[in-house]
Amino acid sequence: MQDKKEYIDLLGKAEYYCSRFEKCPDDIYKYLSKYTENNELINNVINELLANSYLDIDRYIKAYVNDKIRFERWGKFKIAYLLKQKKLPGKKVNEALAQIDEAEYGKMLKDLIKSKSSVIREPDLLKRKASLIRFCISRGFEYELILSTLEDLE
Repeated sequence: MQDKKEYIDLLGKAEYYCSRFEKCPDDIYKYLSKYTENNELINNVINELLANSYLDIDRYIKAYVNDKIRFERWGKFKIAYLLKQKKLPGKKVNEALAQIDEAEYGKMLKDLIKSKSSVIREPDLLKRKASLIRFCISRGFEYELILSTLEDLE
């Protein structure tokens, strides 16, 4: 009887948590772990949320990719790495990343390089270029794309 009451309580907390923003099962697991150590109960709540469409892995991945590209201006490598940290299926992550508009992605990188270049005070051209490459790599962009974009801007 106690498990049923705890289950209903956890389900209510999880439903409210899911209703505010898109979440993935790993987010819910971490959130509910603050309230109970019963992994089986947490997994049952997550399964219920998936069955009732409070959680949708595909929807979450698409929203995450879209938000990180548009608002954070991150590259594909960084996004993929962070989604894999959340224990999401690599195949679905790769599918979502493949749907990114390459022209928009390249323009975003070009704009990012221009804005960063304007604040770098290094007079040596080689050191300046190295600094820009490091910055773009830290944002998760592909090395070859960075180099070709830098060549286009020169």
